[in-house]
Amino acid sequence: MALVTACAYVTYLVIILGPLAEMPYVAALLWTVGVAIAVTIVLSTAAELTTPKDSREKGRAGPGDRAVR
Repeated sequence: MALVTACAYVTYLVIILGPLAEMPYVAALLWTVGVAIAVTIVLSTAAELTTPKDSREKGRAGPGDRAVR
């Protein structure tokens, strides 16, 4: 997700310093942050859906998984 953050920052700089320099910086900032949040949610959901269930549960101990001494 660090890649999304880096891309959002570069996009914001291009908007502010580039050909769209006339655009108010607050609007550009809010749109950039909003899109970055949406992309992060979509990528996190996609990663969770494509990860096999067994690998998500590996290493987790439930309440009934304690070893009896």
